[in-house]
Amino acid sequence: MRKKLISPLSGRILLKNPVANGLLHFIDFILQFCVIPKPSSLLQNPHRILICNIAHLGDAVLATSVLPALKSAFPQVSLGMLVGGWSKNVVTDHPLLDHVHHLDHWKLNREDISFWNKMVRHRTTFGKALQEIRKINYDIAIDLYPYFPNSIPLIYRAKIPCRIGYTSGGFGALLTHRKEWKDLDQSVCFYHFDLLKEIGVPESTRALLKVLLKKDEVGRVDGLRQKWGIPQEYVVIHMGTGAFPKEWPASHWKKLIARLTEEQRIFCLLTGKGCREMSLSEAVQQELPSVLNLCNKLEWDELTAIIQGASCLVGVDSVAGHVAAATGTPSVLIYSGISSLIHWKPLSEDCHVLTHQMPCAPCFRKTGCETMACVRQVNVDAVYHKVVSLIQKE
Repeated sequence: MRKKLISPLSGRILLKNPVANGLLHFIDFILQFCVIPKPSSLLQNPHRILICNIAHLGDAVLATSVLPALKSAFPQVSLGMLVGGWSKNVVTDHPLLDHVHHLDHWKLNREDISFWNKMVRHRTTFGKALQEIRKINYDIAIDLYPYFPNSIPLIYRAKIPCRIGYTSGGFGALLTHRKEWKDLDQSVCFYHFDLLKEIGVPESTRALLKVLLKKDEVGRVDGLRQKWGIPQEYVVIHMGTGAFPKEWPASHWKKLIARLTEEQRIFCLLTGKGCREMSLSEAVQQELPSVLNLCNKLEWDELTAIIQGASCLVGVDSVAGHVAAATGTPSVLIYSGISSLIHWKPLSEDCHVLTHQMPCAPCFRKTGCETMACVRQVNVDAVYHKVVSLIQKE
């Protein structure tokens, strides 16, 4: 039996900083005397539902897992989604969505701009999203994100009759249907589904939970192969992650890619985004010129197509692994021990996560530790043999 590790995130709110945690507790204490929620009779017969997750790209991809279940339970319902501006490409033109809105919260904004500009962006997008959401007149809003910051103040201001979410990210008093977050051995997608139960989505539809991208990209892959000279069989290497402590050492990547290209004659292409990932990709390509570097050269739809057409994806804890799960591509992912693997592992039986077991994992330390042995000591041989076994199995 797996030993239960206790999260250092204590109390009702999942926020480690004691000052911020105390402030949110105080705000919730005040709000409970100021707000009297009025449960709506529209719960069992909704016409318009808004799904909210304003966190990072991977969170938005995971949030799409609830869409098939909702459409199955309420075939005629009109669905909208609120995401961060950085995630708009994930859900724009999604076949199950009728409306898309975005809110760029200052705390979640990773752009290299000043704090003041982040605050201005936050205020501007908040006002625009509020106006759009009020106009559509949603019956129900479900905030899927159990951490701070969430979109609960926005959906309250929008006067949506039924507001459902976890109290663990603060502002729980503004919800009409509140759920306490508990540390369970389940995927984050199943945490999402637990909120759907509040509107009568039957347990049987849990089987429909699947990360669902916009459309099948097989046709697009052929054009991209022709454009970049990519052979029929190839492996995608995605080395970057938004949280730098979760990175695998560059020296390990170079050894792995060298073995794949020289010993197995596997065509490897690099994907990623941003200056840091571009520098890493260029360093790899300089030593291994046969590798194709597509870092910063692919739009979102092109990236999903490239991953869908691959024999295998090799990466770390990033959105690429969730895209592979959505497109049915086998993946080998190198994870750190910062977060719970059970919660954040991609929802796919063809996803193989490798980590170096440490007694301190999961540590829930955002910046990790000095050694980060949990990820840096993942053996190159182990990754290499797992990738080869997946490709040969095909």
